[in-house]
Amino acid sequence: MNNIKDLLPIGSVVVLKDSEKALMIIGILPRNGETVRDYVGVLYPEGFISSDMFLVFDHKDIDIVLFRGFYGGTIWDQVLMRAEQVLGESQTQGSTEENSTAKGSTAESNTRENSAAESSTAESNQTAM
Repeated sequence: MNNIKDLLPIGSVVVLKDSEKALMIIGILPRNGETVRDYVGVLYPEGFISSDMFLVFDHKDIDIVLFRGFYGGTIWDQVLMRAEQVLGESQTQGSTEENSTAKGSTAESNTRENSAAESSTAESNQTAM
């Protein structure tokens, strides 16, 4: 995410690139261990079906915004402030990992990257079902 203010609010409905199915954003900046993505969503109009039917994705993955959720008022300002904190924490953790990698833990870093890539592919495959 280039600019925190570009985040779409919860309730927004989007279609991802190379997809025909809409998703409704139900969370912003979900964290899974050390990985932070821009959004978590569920199929739309189905909504929550089961705990294994969530999809995490980034803003750059969005092709079409069908509906923009509510983003006015002080609540949205609080969401954006919290988002800045989460991103700041993840960047701090990232630079700690970079220093660790520079000291000889490259194999560990590669394992994490491969694991994240496999996880991302699995998440995409679940949505395609």
